[in-house]
Amino acid sequence: MSEDRFFTYRLLDQLFPKSFKLKVFFVAFISTHIPLIALAVYIFLNSASEHSMLLPLMLVVASTVIASIVSIQLLRHLLGPLFACVRVIKDAQENNVYHALPEEYKDELGYLMEQLNKFMNLHRNLQVALEKADTANREKDNFVSVINHELRTPLTSLNGAIALALNDQIGADGDRVRSLLEIAERSSSRLSKLVDNILLAQKIDIDALELDETVIDIGRVLKDSFEENKTFSSKCHLEVFDDSLKNPPFIIGDEFAVRQIIDNMVSNAIKFSEKGDTVRGKISEDHGKVRVSIIDSGEGIPDGMEGAVFGRFEQVKNKKQGSTQGTGLGLHISRKLAGKMSGNLSYKSELGVGTEFYLEFEKADAQ
Repeated sequence: MSEDRFFTYRLLDQLFPKSFKLKVFFVAFISTHIPLIALAVYIFLNSASEHSMLLPLMLVVASTVIASIVSIQLLRHLLGPLFACVRVIKDAQENNVYHALPEEYKDELGYLMEQLNKFMNLHRNLQVALEKADTANREKDNFVSVINHELRTPLTSLNGAIALALNDQIGADGDRVRSLLEIAERSSSRLSKLVDNILLAQKIDIDALELDETVIDIGRVLKDSFEENKTFSSKCHLEVFDDSLKNPPFIIGDEFAVRQIIDNMVSNAIKFSEKGDTVRGKISEDHGKVRVSIIDSGEGIPDGMEGAVFGRFEQVKNKKQGSTQGTGLGLHISRKLAGKMSGNLSYKSELGVGTEFYLEFEKADAQ
């Protein structure tokens, strides 16, 4: 808000710095006494001669008009800061826009401006807090919904498998018992992973996670991840390619955390791939940075979906599969972990072609 409009008020503030009342009285006094002052001056200058009353009357009328104009202008400028206070309140209530008022005045109006600024700051902070609370409430509802679904599904399979395994009706059919126990094992593993991810996300949020700083052979970590994920991926071919793996680069970080990030990237690529597709892993170097890329040939991710991709308990919809399996925590945790190790996790995607998720770290010297 421009302070030039308070110029007249500043002049009056030099005369009466601590009283708004005296400012008003002074303006009223000057405005009402201009005609009398003008008449007194005229009489004093013409006291030695005789004139008709026409000139004094004209002088009084003219001075009265001038006094009215001056008083209106002075009062408008005098009350300008007060009108500014009203505008600030209206803008805050109607448009959610906040303006700061000057606080250098020491009179009653200065006190009002100071208190109004404090009130506006409190109001703005309250709005921000309400928005955060609303967001947190939506996240809580989403969390309850996700946890309800993710816990209920494996628990149902686990309880069903155990109940049938204990049921005498299956007799001594070893293959049948083994199949049921495998279902129970997979469900138990899924539950364990869900709980681990929830606890890990909570540790990251409260900054209670401690990570090591060691030299990591990123090529070996990528190879190990692909080898282990081949066991669990029956629909996709996993393939690591790049000549740089012959002389793999090194990074600094927590090896367990880096491995978890890469596993999440690979798992995500598998979920968004069709049967028979190839998920590729690649390591590259550029300007002192090491990049680990996981590339799929799925549907791709639409523009503007980064919040959903890395959001907590959020997932990108797959047109063919609907919402993919998972809690929506994997990539959220991965980006947080990468950031805590001074790395970066991001992606680039093209609809109908596929997506490349990449993890970047500063290159470190091998030890």
